[in-house]
Amino acid sequence: MEKDQEVRATPLDVIARTAHIVLGSVDRIVGGRQQYPVILNFALQYCLKKFGVDSRIMYGKAAWLEVLENGSLIWAGHFGDKPHFWLQTEYAETVDLHLGVAYLQDSGVHLKSRYSPPNLWTRELPNFCKYAPQGVAEFDPPEGKFSEWITAIFSQIDRSIETKDADFPNEAFLCPNRKVLDNSESRFRYYDRALSVQTWPEIGLEIS
Repeated sequence: MEKDQEVRATPLDVIARTAHIVLGSVDRIVGGRQQYPVILNFALQYCLKKFGVDSRIMYGKAAWLEVLENGSLIWAGHFGDKPHFWLQTEYAETVDLHLGVAYLQDSGVHLKSRYSPPNLWTRELPNFCKYAPQGVAEFDPPEGKFSEWITAIFSQIDRSIETKDADFPNEAFLCPNRKVLDNSESRFRYYDRALSVQTWPEIGLEIS
């Protein structure tokens, strides 16, 4: 059974190559992915299809614990009118590569966020992330700069797909079978330590 579960997951080399290609392309062309999760997931879906992995873009409510600069914890995310977007693979994996840069967004409090969760690519969600799917995202063809960005990103992916580079980007990742990959600054280690020594706040949301 354990061997079967390992097979029914996106291979680590595909995760590494997809993340390397997509994050590099989106960050280079858009100038940062934290403000454009829809474009990020368009690119992920497109790149994964090149590797033979089907996926769909989900939308709904999402919340995750962030660590503020004073070490305290808050629930951040999208749980109002603005939806969050993430990917679900054919293996029922939740893929959220927005989380690695989520701390760069305004947390809504006077203190800045210092750490957010690792990027997720896993079927087993950690308890510091909550998702409430509301549906599968379907979009009309974008216009203007969004269309130009997506065309440029897809073109960059096409040029990069044949590379043999399977190194993960220098970001923390939570991968299938609970495999944790930290970055060179040990961001996940510091994040995990903060969660272990602080009392978690009530989420105050109807989200599972």
